[in-house]
Amino acid sequence: MIKKGIIFLVLISGCSKSYTEVFNIALIEDTVITFPVINENFSKAKEINIYSDTRLNKRHVTAALLKFNDILIPEHYKIDSIFLYLYYNARSGFYKENVEGHKGLPSLQVYNIKSNWNPKTIAWSDSLELAEESALAVVKMPFQDIKIELSNVLLNNEGLLVSSKGLYLKLKDENRTNYVHLTSLDGYEKQRITKLKVYASYN
Repeated sequence: MIKKGIIFLVLISGCSKSYTEVFNIALIEDTVITFPVINENFSKAKEINIYSDTRLNKRHVTAALLKFNDILIPEHYKIDSIFLYLYYNARSGFYKENVEGHKGLPSLQVYNIKSNWNPKTIAWSDSLELAEESALAVVKMPFQDIKIELSNVLLNNEGLLVSSKGLYLKLKDENRTNYVHLTSLDGYEKQRITKLKVYASYN
């Protein structure tokens, strides 16, 4: 997904005419939805916290939705792989490590969003169509940046892009207490913003 702002990194191998380019796909919208506050969202939050926890005897769960520029790959290129880059938010106001009461290492699950959604109005109570296929990453340390391959999520069996309205991020197990802290589009760390990287070969 991209309309502008593509950065090219060219890797040339020997005298061969084939090479690989990396297309950086910019994040254009992000928001957080939450339960039990099911009719509101946090589209302009300074940080993204994906978590599950119990507060005042109530279970609280959040998920994040991301929207990117369109992926437009020039003719004669074949996409080899797609990766999502997420960056740890060191300025998070939430827990910065797996403190006592957390249940081990959280697994972050990523789905392709198939239905249209509005980042300013989307809420937990809204109907959202997700693809069945997902990608998974174990967050081994609370302060680590995260790289997740999304080739199985955004490419079909022929290696072609599937239709995508964005990405949906959640904890795999929403019944266990855990946190993942990420930078946001409206946050403080402008040099560490979520992005997609598309690796494509030219022949």
